Amino acid sequence: MKKIFFILILLCVSLTAYVVVAKTPKEQSLQHDVLTKIQLSKVKANTLISPEDQIYQITSNDSSALLSLVESMSVKKAKIKDPKNYTSISFSGAGGSFQLFIYENNYITIPTQDTDTVYEIIEPKLAKRLLDVTNKIQENKQNRISK
Repeated sequence: MKKIFFILILLCVSLTAYVVVAKTPKEQSLQHDVLTKIQLSKVKANTLISPEDQIYQITSNDSSALLSLVESMSVKKAKIKDPKNYTSISFSGAGGSFQLFIYENNYITIPTQDTDTVYEIIEPKLAKRLLDVTNKIQENKQNRISK
């Protein structure tokens, strides 16, 4: 009887550990795991749309900075409902195209036909640099396309 009780407890502990590990979001490389069909070396950032719906053209230097951040970023899936107040950046070129939505609190999404998965940027320093670059683009009034 004691053996059966011990085996049941061991089974419950093992099952609980498995569920916790299986449900833990896995770290993914934005470049290699999420943007698998995009050749980042052949795209550039074109436009930024601010939360206030202002459209800005992105300079070559800012595009390089944004692509460098995207290439080095690691993310994990997050479960948040209806994120708001986003900045949108359009990337396109011979390597493909995608749109990156940047939300508050280190969240991003890259909508596709299949999914609108929300990701959390794992490295806070990269998230801050991403926000710094987008803020710099918006501060330069010469970049603004719309009024």
